Amino acid sequence: MPTCEKVESGRLIVREENKRKIVFLNESKLKMKIIEVDGCKITVGQRCDYLFLYQLNGDEYFVELKGTDIKHACEQLEATIPQLTTDIRKKKYAFVIGGRVPPAINPTIQKLIAMFRRKYNAELIVSNIKYCFDLARNQEIDCSRI
Repeated sequence: MPTCEKVESGRLIVREENKRKIVFLNESKLKMKIIEVDGCKITVGQRCDYLFLYQLNGDEYFVELKGTDIKHACEQLEATIPQLTTDIRKKKYAFVIGGRVPPAINPTIQKLIAMFRRKYNAELIVSNIKYCFDLARNQEIDCSRI
């Protein structure tokens, strides 16, 4: 069985697929465990691409790098979170990085955001092409600043 887990501690932790990219700013250079979910940790059924576990506080970041089917990406995250979370009650983050993502005011996306918050205690973040996230502040940052 292939190794599905890696540990990185660089200033920038990056994963990219099909021109979709997520960048975690890790200024403190603490260890981040990166679990390749799709086709490695989980090989059958729906699953997201990655799970990132931050050493500092144990925060969980579920990531799906997707084309344009945001609903399907959310279904993949929904299938993965209950299987791999360490604590369903703990706050977590779920990212969908897609191609042409509709505006956040889209009612469908708003319903998904509310459902993820209620059902999984997860902050669902839907973004276009590239997304940068500051681990120290748990918030989006401008990618041109890093």
